[in-house]
Amino acid sequence: MEKRQPIGIELVKKGVVKEADIEKALDYQKTHPNKKIGDILDILKLCDSDILINAMGEILDEKAIYLQEKDVRIDALEYISLDIMKQNKAIPFEIASGKIKVCYSDIMKDGFDKRNKEDRWVEKLSLQAAMDRLGKREKHIIRLRFFEGKTQMEVAEEIGISQAQVSRLEKNALRAMRQYLRSE
Repeated sequence: MEKRQPIGIELVKKGVVKEADIEKALDYQKTHPNKKIGDILDILKLCDSDILINAMGEILDEKAIYLQEKDVRIDALEYISLDIMKQNKAIPFEIASGKIKVCYSDIMKDGFDKRNKEDRWVEKLSLQAAMDRLGKREKHIIRLRFFEGKTQMEVAEEIGISQAQVSRLEKNALRAMRQYLRSE
């Protein structure tokens, strides 16, 4: 098996980045030692994310994709529990020819370290599933309060009910969501 050069050198050889970009990434890494070169190149926007992940996949001889929320075409929680997704760093994202496609992270030693981002994404999927179980009115109140940052008074005025009713509906919706998330 041929020994490969550091990923930064390989990326320069492929023309994905310039030597100056790798130098910037290495300088950044001095103050962020837990970050990997692939992450840093992406964070600093020194090259296109899709081109970077594809090049890294070629270099490491792995099939690589830059999975984003828009790429998930199924409700992942229908196929795998949140705990299993986190434990295996896996996200089902599509069904093709009757088979579920799953994206695994951290398979590349020098690849993207997106664990925190993926954890947030999986939590967002779970939160969305919890919200989907709410009634239309409760869902609307939660969106206004926590996604648009409106006060209970502003929500009350917008939907035409009292602040006390907003408070009660919000409390019940949050309780239902909490119960669902704990059962996951």
